[in-house]
Amino acid sequence: MSPVLRLPSPRQVERQETWRDVKIPIDGPQGHRLFAFAARTGIPFQIHYEIEDALLKHPAVRMAAVIGVPDPVRTEIIKAFIILNAGHTGSDALAEELRQYVKKRLSAHAYPREIEFVEQLPKTPSGKLQRFILRKQEQQPQGDQ
Repeated sequence: MSPVLRLPSPRQVERQETWRDVKIPIDGPQGHRLFAFAARTGIPFQIHYEIEDALLKHPAVRMAAVIGVPDPVRTEIIKAFIILNAGHTGSDALAEELRQYVKKRLSAHAYPREIEFVEQLPKTPSGKLQRFILRKQEQQPQGDQ
């Protein structure tokens, strides 16, 4: 078995993103081997962008941020934090409408299973979303927030 090679960038180390060892058994002509590699947990950035972009095209949505949150059944699910435009209020019906809106534009699996309507999102002084703060908030027990 060859060692697992991990090459996270310094930026990923600073943010302490989680890496998971993946080992896949492979049977080949030379016998049983183990293919091992390291994979970063979390939904890929491209999917974040695509879901956020789809949400922003809905007339009720002013701003959106998407993260992956732990789920006991699926390992991780997509959660969206939404700031609504004036004249719209958050409701279960609107959340379902947004889910269907994203499903129609992307695919059946790439939609936010949880939607939380918020008044503001954490940003840097230059205006970039700070998703790591949202992930940290989701990892805290509900009583600590």
